[in-house]
Amino acid sequence: MLRETYCLVRDGIATVEDIDLLMTETLGMRWSVVGPFETVDLNTRGGIGFHAQKMGPPYERMGA
Repeated sequence: MLRETYCLVRDGIATVEDIDLLMTETLGMRWSVVGPFETVDLNTRGGIGFHAQKMGPPYERMGA
């Protein structure tokens, strides 16, 4: 999470204040109950295994 937030600030996409607000008012509140992997598992028909199989190749291309 930190690596991504550092890149967002470095690249001028968001400010430190924007990211702190995002995490404390949205994702952080949700992830204090269920983490990101459990969220994907609960929200994807077929669970996280299906999500990884389906979305792995597009994520890999985006990362390249």
